[in-house]
Amino acid sequence: TADGKDPKDNDVHGEDTENVTTIVAGASLDVVKNADKTEEAKVGETITYTITVKNDGNVTLTNVKVDDDQTGLHKEIAELAVGATETFTAEHIITEDDLLAGSYTNVAKAEADDPTKDDDTKVTDEDTETVTTEEVNAHIKVKKTADVTSGLEVGDEVNYTIVVTNDGNVTLTNVVVVDAKTGLNVTIDELAVNDSKTYETKHTINEEDLIAGKFDNIATADGKDPKDNDVHGEDTE
Repeated sequence: TADGKDPKDNDVHGEDTENVTTIVAGASLDVVKNADKTEEAKVGETITYTITVKNDGNVTLTNVKVDDDQTGLHKEIAELAVGATETFTAEHIITEDDLLAGSYTNVAKAEADDPTKDDDTKVTDEDTETVTTEEVNAHIKVKKTADVTSGLEVGDEVNYTIVVTNDGNVTLTNVVVVDAKTGLNVTIDELAVNDSKTYETKHTINEEDLIAGKFDNIATADGKDPKDNDVHGEDTE
């Protein structure tokens, strides 16, 4: 507007209107989730996730909630300006269940109030990351040793030590350890990865052993992996 006076003190008025249009207001979130390792993960290995939340719209967002339920991450951002980002980290330890499934997948989510709406509408986004695990390798090792291995006579006693070790990467169950010639027969209900059990047994040299020139016998261990497959190990002394 322009308002003034002419020489006779009369009012003089003029005005003009110009409309400037803006781009459409748009609320938007972008969630990106990355793991520090995505392949060949082992049981017990810690996977660290980086979760980045960005306001990629053109209006300020408030009450931004970031959740990664499976890792226990729950964060709030009071205000996130246009173009701004916030970064969080979360961890997951690979379990035997993950190994048997072949992978571990989880989701990071974010939501915020949408200032372009008059109701309780939320703007949301999410990202999923999958970590594959190493192959299942069920294996059992049997190691049998004698306290003496030569120069034996009838009546001499041989003492054996039998060590059974789960040297695979999954828990074994119902492991039956047998040394038939010495009468050893025991069952291990559960043998965790890297765990060992040790047993002692013995044999007295007899005339048949003397005639044969030696006494051979075998210790065996037979169990099941988590998928009910047979697992076998043995050693001869």
